[in-house]
Amino acid sequence: MNESTMLSLLVRIENLVDKNRFVEAIRLTEREIENLKGITEQKCKRHKKNKGYCKICTNVNCNLNTNKI
Repeated sequence: MNESTMLSLLVRIENLVDKNRFVEAIRLTEREIENLKGITEQKCKRHKKNKGYCKICTNVNCNLNTNKI
């Protein structure tokens, strides 16, 4: 994971915590931990239903993501 991607994720988590949206912050953190472990691709329900979903996916660190945000 490069430095700019990590920084943007930390900013997103910080913004969610500042707005008292702890559930969303926890979900985002869990998703990023799964990305680092490499199990996101196996668990992604949207990819299983539609292979083209990876073009519009917002999960930045997924290995299948072809969307460059």
